[in-house]
Amino acid sequence: MNSSWLVNRHIIVWMITAYFISVLMLLDYTPWWILPFSGIAIGWRWLYVIGKVSVFNRLAHHGLTLSAVAMLIVTSLNNGIMENMVNLLLLAYGLKFIELRQKRDVLVLVIVGMITIAVTFIYSESLTTTLVAAVLVVLHLSILLSLHAPKMRWHKQLQLAAKIGALSLPLTASLFLVMPQIGPLWSMSVAGGATTGLSDNMSPGDIAQLRSSSKLAFSVTFDGEPIPKQQRYWRALVLDKFDGRQWQQREKRSRWLPYKDEVTWPDLSGEPSIKYRIIAKSSNQHWLFGLNVATSADNNVKSMADLTLKSRSPLASTTAYDVISYPQLASKLTLTAAQRVHNLLVPEHSNQQTKAWVDIQRPLFDSDLAFAQSILRMFNEQSYFYTLEPPLLGDNSVDDFLFSTQRGFCSHYASAFTLMMRYAKIPARVVTGYQGGEWNEEVKYLNVYQYDAHAWTEIWIDGSGWVRIDPTAHIHPDRVISSLDDQQAQPFLGGNTFSLVRYKQNPWLNSLRLALADVEFYWSRWVVEYNSDKQMQLLEMLLGKLTSLKVILFTLTLMAVIGLMLWWQSGFRWQRPTTKEQFERVYAALIKQMAIHGVERQCHQTPNQYCQLLINKYPNLAIEIQEFTDFYNQINYQETATVSPQDVKHAKRLLMQLFQKI
Repeated sequence: MNSSWLVNRHIIVWMITAYFISVLMLLDYTPWWILPFSGIAIGWRWLYVIGKVSVFNRLAHHGLTLSAVAMLIVTSLNNGIMENMVNLLLLAYGLKFIELRQKRDVLVLVIVGMITIAVTFIYSESLTTTLVAAVLVVLHLSILLSLHAPKMRWHKQLQLAAKIGALSLPLTASLFLVMPQIGPLWSMSVAGGATTGLSDNMSPGDIAQLRSSSKLAFSVTFDGEPIPKQQRYWRALVLDKFDGRQWQQREKRSRWLPYKDEVTWPDLSGEPSIKYRIIAKSSNQHWLFGLNVATSADNNVKSMADLTLKSRSPLASTTAYDVISYPQLASKLTLTAAQRVHNLLVPEHSNQQTKAWVDIQRPLFDSDLAFAQSILRMFNEQSYFYTLEPPLLGDNSVDDFLFSTQRGFCSHYASAFTLMMRYAKIPARVVTGYQGGEWNEEVKYLNVYQYDAHAWTEIWIDGSGWVRIDPTAHIHPDRVISSLDDQQAQPFLGGNTFSLVRYKQNPWLNSLRLALADVEFYWSRWVVEYNSDKQMQLLEMLLGKLTSLKVILFTLTLMAVIGLMLWWQSGFRWQRPTTKEQFERVYAALIKQMAIHGVERQCHQTPNQYCQLLINKYPNLAIEIQEFTDFYNQINYQETATVSPQDVKHAKRLLMQLFQKI
């Protein structure tokens, strides 16, 4: 193999670095087995470069490839098409390191690497992702420079690659601002492990330990003062169907099917309201977030009969929408007979111990609300504990929780309380969403994270409508074994060692975390949230009333300015030719004109030899040709290097006289 183009080991180092950074960016969304397969190929490539191993065995090569393909086929059964394509891309990217035999193989790796950078934005549009992507672009440009300019020092290659990347920023920004904004061409589901984030179903106690996430769920800006923390219950899903273990929505919907049970609210102009704007991160699901009772005038947002908000299409990217909530509207709603029946349904042959207990206790209280409050007192006064590490429960999960383990987190308490209400003939349902959030007083926005995910109960009380009851909030503080705010929950906060949420107690690190959150908020608000409406607002601010001609002229002007800047940065300069150059151009004009008439000057011919050639062609112009040549020799070979403007003018005059007589 001709390896002269791989002499600089830093080329391989940069290629390997670029690959592993790309994989780390997609690590949460790719199967674990891709790393071992790619690691074998990349490890062998490095050992080959440093001379520790020979050429990769062909049989081993085929075996590795077939094994990787087999794993891809097996795991593809539980994934969507897009996930499988991404896995195939990363696998092919890693295995390609075995076949680095020619320069074109490096070019292929660079192209695949650039495609992988673009793929990362399917999953995340955060500022961190953008900055890491920029670093990867510079690395890939450096690889190309190393390939075509191997003698250039590696730090010079990095500097030049960074400069090339920087020069592309004005054009990128301009296209981003003025080009029509097109929505995502695809969406994809992301399968993951259990987290305290949201799911469209809830099975309390079916896993022994949850791993939380410090990822941002959404941000909120209020039109006025923020509401108190105890009122920040952000509804997302209503789970009203219980099979004895799992709560889920009444109708199990695919994320692609539209929601048809939306409602249209009457005139609410006289109702007390709370106005706010939410920037929701991509979830590839329909559900949105809002306080009780939430409405939205945005075309893509629908108000549902269960008082939640849904998007007409899955959130494939960060989405912003305006919301108006009417907290007092719930008391004016009615419950139909069909809704009452549905919210009283219980499984027939499970959790019978809970049913028997409720049958005994319910007659002791005069009202539904009084019975509900007695259950809350029981949670507070008896030995019920809040913990993020609940024990496993059996098939009768509510019975096991209430009468055996008595340990759980929000979903355990909400599930048990809701079922008890239904056994007592009180319409009830589970609501999942988020509670609380972190308020930034300086910038005036609220960040709600995945670890703020919460579950509570709503019961129907005649005259009051759906009443929110949070049974978890009634656990006695002395019996909170672990929560997301104490030291025992550190393994949950952030899900990894590098999450700054884990270090809230450190003032310096917490200040850094808040500063980064501010930057991310502005990034989401002004860049990720930038859409066609904001584009029109920007153009109207710059151009006034928009017309097609104005937009076209503005775009062409912008492109021209950027083109001139790139032209200037490329080293081109407009310089007035010197008198010496002007003088030479006069003689060049003679040569060009005579060539048209069939007399071409050869490279070896002197001015005098060329003069004689012209005289032979035009003997009647011998005086004029000789005069022009003598003047050219006189000026061109004079002792002083300068040529005066008068010399240039005289040469032009002699040449014009000659041309007029030809």
